[in-house]
Amino acid sequence: KIDGFVKQNKIIVAGSTWPSDEKVLSNAWLTIKNHGFRLIIAPHEISEKKLASIKDLFSNSVLFSELNNESKAEVLIIDNIGMLSRLYKYAFITYVGGGLHSSGIHNILEAAVYDKIVIFGPEHHRAAEAKGLLGCGGGFTFSKQNTESVEDFILKMLSNGEEYAIRSKAAGDFVRSGRGATNIIMDYIQEKRLLTN
Repeated sequence: KIDGFVKQNKIIVAGSTWPSDEKVLSNAWLTIKNHGFRLIIAPHEISEKKLASIKDLFSNSVLFSELNNESKAEVLIIDNIGMLSRLYKYAFITYVGGGLHSSGIHNILEAAVYDKIVIFGPEHHRAAEAKGLLGCGGGFTFSKQNTESVEDFILKMLSNGEEYAIRSKAAGDFVRSGRGATNIIMDYIQEKRLLTN
């Protein structure tokens, strides 16, 4: 099903998105959709109400459960759990949600491991891997006051193949170098409450 949607298009995969992320993406989409892109959104929450609100933001969208080979949709909304990490491999560039509110960004290394540049919001200061990705060029962040920089950055990567290739490889190299491994392990330990204070 996904291969039929992807075809020869450049894909933006946006994972673990929140309403604030979806607003940024919908504004950027107005510009970038005219440059041969398709968008896959895997929201953090998949209630019927939430999915309906995303469909309202993006015209010409379809839910994954309704996708068929005849679909002309440009935006695919993932309405199930468990697919996201496998979707990043299709991306030209990725966006990981959570960086526009205090809880912070979701797992950016899931996308970076596929040699994909990761875009995320400004609330990333508690995530050491975000600092590392920004430092090596494999990540890009924006301010709440300048969300237009998201579309500008995507179009810059589209037009500058050499910089795109360097940044994409840097993202994957960062993960493979193990610099992110400690953070992944610590997150897992904390999530499973294996550490006691």
